[in-house]
Amino acid sequence: MTHFKDVFRLSSEPQFGVFLRRCCHYGRLEVVKTALKQWLDTSSKNKRPLNGPLGLRLLEAFEGESDWAFMAEVFEMIDFSFARDECGRKAIVASVSRAYKALGQPERAKRAEKLLTVAAERRQKQWRQRKSMKQEGRNFESRRTRRVSETRTASVSSAPIMINGIPVISSSS
Repeated sequence: MTHFKDVFRLSSEPQFGVFLRRCCHYGRLEVVKTALKQWLDTSSKNKRPLNGPLGLRLLEAFEGESDWAFMAEVFEMIDFSFARDECGRKAIVASVSRAYKALGQPERAKRAEKLLTVAAERRQKQWRQRKSMKQEGRNFESRRTRRVSETRTASVSSAPIMINGIPVISSSS
């Protein structure tokens, strides 16, 4: 269980995300800063990075306050793989690029843009793998149904079984 001293107490990371989102919505950016700093200081084994939409909302909130240094810190906590689409990733990179340029670190802005291209390539690769796995599943299904239908037609068209010269018809056919 994660404890954040006097500010709040949360039992899961999804609740933490909801808390941060609501604080951004109501403009309580100092609370967000405190919570994120304390979250970074905790030593949890299963601590996950911030998802894309939440990261974008945090960046937009701090960009309105012109807090460039904290925007750079927030960018390091975001996982691009959770961004919903290419537009979300581009907005994150554009926002953090402005922050890095305002801090006088254009090389880090270029690094962020490179991360965008790497994330897009990784996403495309995952999409292709998922698509091929779905097609394999469909092919497997069609082969299986074909085999079942062949065995059904084979049993119906076969000759009746003979026992001592007397044809025996099964009740199942």
